[in-house]
Amino acid sequence: MKKKFIFFIIFIITVIFVLNITYKNAGNREDIQNNEVKNEYINVDNKIQSTLLLLSKCDFIEPYEVIKGNNSLNKQIKIAFKDLSTIDEKYRNYEAIGWKNQKEELYIYINEKHIGARNEALAALIAGQSIHFDEKDSKNEECYSILVEGYVWKYLTKNKLINSNDELVIRENNIAKIINKSPKDGSVLISFINNNRFYNNLEQESNGYTNTEFEDKFKKLLMMYNNQN
Repeated sequence: MKKKFIFFIIFIITVIFVLNITYKNAGNREDIQNNEVKNEYINVDNKIQSTLLLLSKCDFIEPYEVIKGNNSLNKQIKIAFKDLSTIDEKYRNYEAIGWKNQKEELYIYINEKHIGARNEALAALIAGQSIHFDEKDSKNEECYSILVEGYVWKYLTKNKLINSNDELVIRENNIAKIINKSPKDGSVLISFINNNRFYNNLEQESNGYTNTEFEDKFKKLLMMYNNQN
């Protein structure tokens, strides 16, 4: 009788142990499934898809990864063309804006006037906007964002001047000119942002873009920019 009792206790302990392992494994599988869903491709517009495909092939992969959700907020960024004045009249002539809605979803809204723009120019614009995925902006962040935009434009055009009357192409060519005026230290670009009245209301630093962090990021990306063929 005693042996049967001991056997029964061992059996119960074994069952509990197995159920506990099964439960933990189920939790792990659920985590994997959630990650798969999180990384699922959410930008279904054909124009946007083509543009993001260009970004995915860029040797500087940070913007694409941020859009996919590999950022400090752990959220994907949805991208869409939009009449920006429907958000606020002051945005009417913006090229694009980063936005977080009431559901805490992240967006990059591109001015709908750019629907017909070259994919390379759109990719550069989106890359720059991907830097602004949190709520606080700064002059340092804007400066890095413009350098990102210029880098992607240079990479995708193979450093060739694109002649076009398209507004977005003109913007990207102008950004390239500003960066190229001081390729060693980027001082012209930095001065352009810091002294531009459009950014007067911004503080110098923000999360991830303290002066020290900015200097490190900016220097590394500028070096990559200059090393492009």
